[in-house]
Amino acid sequence: MKNQIIIAILAIIISAFFSTASFADESHYTWQDNGDGTCTITDYTGPGGSVTIPDTLEGLTVVSIGLRAFYSSSLISVVIPASVTSIGNGAFSSCSGLFSVYFKGDSPALGYDVFYRSNNATVYYIPGTFGWGATFGGRPTVQCQWSLADDFIIIDNGDSTCVVNNYIGSGGDLTIPETLDSLTVITLADNSFRYLDALTSISIPGSVTTIGDWAFYSCDGLTNITIPDSVTTIGGGAFYSCDGLISVTIGSSVTAIGEIAFYFCDGLEGISVDPANTTYSSINGVLFNKSQTMIIQYPGGKTGAYSIPDSVTTIGTRAFQSCNGLISITIPDSVITIGDYAFAYCDGLIIVTIPDSVTTIGVMAFQSCDGLTGVYFKGDAPAVGYLIFSYSDNAMVYYIPGTSGWGETYGGRPTAEWPPSPADVDLDYEVDMYDFAVLAGNWGRDDCDGSNDFCNWADFDEDGYVNEFDLAILAQQWLFPIGSF
Repeated sequence: MKNQIIIAILAIIISAFFSTASFADESHYTWQDNGDGTCTITDYTGPGGSVTIPDTLEGLTVVSIGLRAFYSSSLISVVIPASVTSIGNGAFSSCSGLFSVYFKGDSPALGYDVFYRSNNATVYYIPGTFGWGATFGGRPTVQCQWSLADDFIIIDNGDSTCVVNNYIGSGGDLTIPETLDSLTVITLADNSFRYLDALTSISIPGSVTTIGDWAFYSCDGLTNITIPDSVTTIGGGAFYSCDGLISVTIGSSVTAIGEIAFYFCDGLEGISVDPANTTYSSINGVLFNKSQTMIIQYPGGKTGAYSIPDSVTTIGTRAFQSCNGLISITIPDSVITIGDYAFAYCDGLIIVTIPDSVTTIGVMAFQSCDGLTGVYFKGDAPAVGYLIFSYSDNAMVYYIPGTSGWGETYGGRPTAEWPPSPADVDLDYEVDMYDFAVLAGNWGRDDCDGSNDFCNWADFDEDGYVNEFDLAILAQQWLFPIGSF
């Protein structure tokens, strides 16, 4: 008798749970009873994300999605049941974040502008279903054997492997299985985890070889990412705008990292590359190519001053973009090229010195650097890209007299001759050991005047003495060489 009571109580609890879960899901929808055991969805008020439309609502079979039912919803992916036979005008219009639309059945009758301004959507349908063409509602279609496996929508590659095309779970600490439906997971598709703020950690299995474009776009809950040794490709924008991301570890086999893979990750402090990797490397959390001739990515969360290593010849496209904590940059004489957008949106930069080795500066290289007041060139005017200083309205360009290629403006900003420092004895536009040696060699003299070139130019303030005041001038301009001249 006691066991029967417990079983009865458990049955009531389970029934209540599933009733609540079903109600919570159905509460996102408004529908119209068609009077024949079917219904039409007329409105969706849920949170968006990855949505699976139910095939029944309160016992009525869902056969139609009505006029503008999902208009401007925050959908990322949507699964449409085989019971749906018609989709009304503008039903999924203005869903700019919608990337994947999965149909379980035949092609439904279609109204006008169903995907109007939903320009990122791709339609997936299953082999053996009918009515499909190269496009559906103006969006491209893909025939593939897709299916639901746990919290994943997967695509069977036909060779015992699969692609994770979308994740439809709740996030949290997620471990992607190595196999789903007995298929080995080898690819995380484009946009597969996009906008999933609730994802706090991700464990990628050793079977995965490719992480697609924008795969983890704006997953702000992620803090640390380890790319396993199996991965060879990280797509463009794969971790773009993951604001909570602090560290990234890249495995030994990665040979391709797409553009802006780690951009706008404002908290990112370090990128570490396995030393065995033959394509990429890292120094103190900064990403380089293997030979360290190109700097690829300076983490957006690093702060303070940074000196680029002498091995670097190219500052890559967007290498320092939006690194607002960067307050000073030292560019060595080895650098020849500064890439497109290289320092764009670096609001903390105030002064930059460009060595005479630089021959090319790319498009918008110093765009929107609000704090930038001085750019000092040691050589001839480099070839310049389009609008290199656009919206850097406080920047002044300085050049050394005798260098060539300068006009009244450069890159849209006014120019002026670079005034030498009084402590720069040899006029090489650097205060260094040579200048200190001249000061030391004349230290203590009290006979400085025009007849002896103010003690061989060691009397920087021209007061007749080589003393602690001159040492202070040298020290100040050695430590802070520009802006104090």
